[in-house]
Amino acid sequence: MERMQKALEMARAEREIRLRAVVEPPPAAPATKSEGSTVEDTGILFARTPVAALDAATLRRNCLLAPGVVGDAAHSFKMLRTQVLQRLRQRNWNTLAVVSPTPGDGKTFTAINLAIAISGDSNVTSLLVDLDMRRPSVHKRFGIEPRAGVAEAA
Repeated sequence: MERMQKALEMARAEREIRLRAVVEPPPAAPATKSEGSTVEDTGILFARTPVAALDAATLRRNCLLAPGVVGDAAHSFKMLRTQVLQRLRQRNWNTLAVVSPTPGDGKTFTAINLAIAISGDSNVTSLLVDLDMRRPSVHKRFGIEPRAGVAEAA
């Protein structure tokens, strides 16, 4: 149980570092552990996901919320986050899909900002995966170019 607590604390600390990296440019290239390495004193195997540094201008230009931002839009997504998480917990679910039958309905905007709002809760982890095989666009909103897509990960 103690090892799990240490691993949880380390994961939360790493997430805080990643959240800061979203709005601040990263310092000189940090040393990263390679896939398959273990966290000292825990014995837990992990793989590190690359972190892409984003500037505030890119977030504003694409109407994306920066972690920790306040205001009406942030408040709305935090309320949505709370309602979504409550319903997920009631049903004992851990996965959410944002879908619609037609393009241009705001799926990407909603999914990204909801994922950012969820990641702001220190007790919850969010993973945003763009499964639009015809027109993936999440990476474009963040201004990054992926090394591989979902098809290559399968």
